[in-house]
Amino acid sequence: MLPHLFFTEPHVRASLYLDSESRLGAAVNVSSAVRELLTDCGAAFAAQAHKTRSTQVLREFRAILDNANTVEPAAVAAQEARYRADAQYMRTLRDGGGVGIDAELLVRQHHSKPMRQLSEAWMRAYLRGGDRDQPAFSYALDKAAMAPCRRAAAADKAGGLYESGRAGAISGESCGLSCGQGFVNLVGHSASNDCTAPEAPEPEASASAGGLTHSSDFDRPTWSAAPPSWLCRAGSLAAEAAAAAAAAAAAAAAAAAAAGAKTSSMLGHGALATP
Repeated sequence: MLPHLFFTEPHVRASLYLDSESRLGAAVNVSSAVRELLTDCGAAFAAQAHKTRSTQVLREFRAILDNANTVEPAAVAAQEARYRADAQYMRTLRDGGGVGIDAELLVRQHHSKPMRQLSEAWMRAYLRGGDRDQPAFSYALDKAAMAPCRRAAAADKAGGLYESGRAGAISGESCGLSCGQGFVNLVGHSASNDCTAPEAPEPEASASAGGLTHSSDFDRPTWSAAPPSWLCRAGSLAAEAAAAAAAAAAAAAAAAAAAGAKTSSMLGHGALATP
């Protein structure tokens, strides 16, 4: 959460964090990824929107507890209760302002003051809650970046900056979350429909074949940009292992079925040949 404290300038200007269960592929150049997600967008913090809970951020707590993905369930439950007791935060969520990320990929510009402030707010929220970082990020982003930006935008509007045409980067656009809209650049998840739609079968064909159809659960949120092509080609080691295991099981089942069919055929021929 605090890369600027461990990888300091001028030796390290930016970093890319990748979860140990994820992979980008050998063809991805890290410097190019940093340039595309940060430099070219004027951003200092980049990440993927959460695959299915990008706006319904409080559902992350239930997912953590239901999946037993914590060693501090009481602390996680208490953290959720505190967030639900925060009237301003709940109003933001009801108004559609929830922002959930998948923290398996984080790209950060270390010299950026807003990035440092966000990272430190994230760490504070994490230390005050349970042992999962993603709910803390959603809360920290709103408190450290989005809520102050909304207040500044409202003050600018009240002061007539919109009418004078000077609001631009000071207010409205700086509260955005995609490329060129502020210091945060959030893109769709590698498993979003942006990445899978070109390969998806027609709904009618998939329905008749018993396959999966397009699901709006995997639509990227409107505040995020389309994921870059290299991110769509990225993978999960866990998913690849599961796919490999499924393929091996299918191959074993097919081999067993073929062997059974051959044995049955041989027994059938033998029966005909018996006096």
